[in-house]
Amino acid sequence: MMPLPARRLRLEERVTELDGWVFAMRLRYRLDTKIPLNTYTLEPGAFYVPLAIEFFADLVDEAPEFFAKRTRTTVGLGYVINKNWTLDLRYHRQRSRATIEGEFKTSTNVIDFSVKSSFRIRDLVKGR
Repeated sequence: MMPLPARRLRLEERVTELDGWVFAMRLRYRLDTKIPLNTYTLEPGAFYVPLAIEFFADLVDEAPEFFAKRTRTTVGLGYVINKNWTLDLRYHRQRSRATIEGEFKTSTNVIDFSVKSSFRIRDLVKGR
């Protein structure tokens, strides 16, 4: 059974200091999935391909935009060590534009390696 795509909608509040303090809010919408390669499920010993796309929309701006100013796409290779640990090597490409009519321009390319763990407190308390 293929895993269903995960969705996340996040409201971010950001404060930065460039030429004075600047306050900004934006929405982020992310759609991602992990596709198993050598098994049918994400079980220990499974390799998988993580795929994601994320859209950003500024909420506080002098000229609010209907479309996202930024998009981020992700592809990679992952490995499930056991039910609590995974390894991920991902490539992220982020593109942005200044106006609705403007062209998207590549702003960053990032390669990221991560070791992830997931523990449920309930399992730790029960000694599993």
